[in-house]
Amino acid sequence: MSPLILSFILLILSPILIFVIQILTSRILMLLKVRVPLQGLTLFCVLIGNLPFIILFWIIVLQPLDNNTQIWGLVYCLFTYNALGHAYFHLVDLSITSIRVTLLQRISTQQITSINNIEMILGSSNSTKRLQRLQETGVIIRDRDRIFIKSRWLVYVGHICRSWGNLLGFGEEDNGYISRKKKVKYPNSLC
Repeated sequence: MSPLILSFILLILSPILIFVIQILTSRILMLLKVRVPLQGLTLFCVLIGNLPFIILFWIIVLQPLDNNTQIWGLVYCLFTYNALGHAYFHLVDLSITSIRVTLLQRISTQQITSINNIEMILGSSNSTKRLQRLQETGVIIRDRDRIFIKSRWLVYVGHICRSWGNLLGFGEEDNGYISRKKKVKYPNSLC
């Protein structure tokens, strides 16, 4: 197989390496009872992942090539791996900070049933504005004081993000910190 195809395959699979490193690191930190911000842990895992990825890339792709090609191949590998790591970081960050996804999750699990209890539950004055944007885009419907979900695609994204977070070892109440999660039962949950 050509080195170009091998490098493409390895680079496409590199976010899986970051994910595995993050799962292992978060589980170790949970056992040690160390609280670390998830964004910091993700950045750490991307940076630490450079070493095993470079070694793997060297063994599989770069070793049989000449010196000049090896140097440029290594630069290409590092640049592309870290660009994919940057995208991975923002995907993890999205799962923590997206208030719209959080709102829809809470509405679908009936933790939020009316407009009156949004600020009480989420503790954010911007929640009402976000709710209005969700209504304007046709994702939710407001009937007097009640809230109903019209389009479920963003709810499914939220479920995927929550599942991903569960794999990494953080729960909804952890606010972006790795810690032991509490078992929470949600009525009428989609997952």
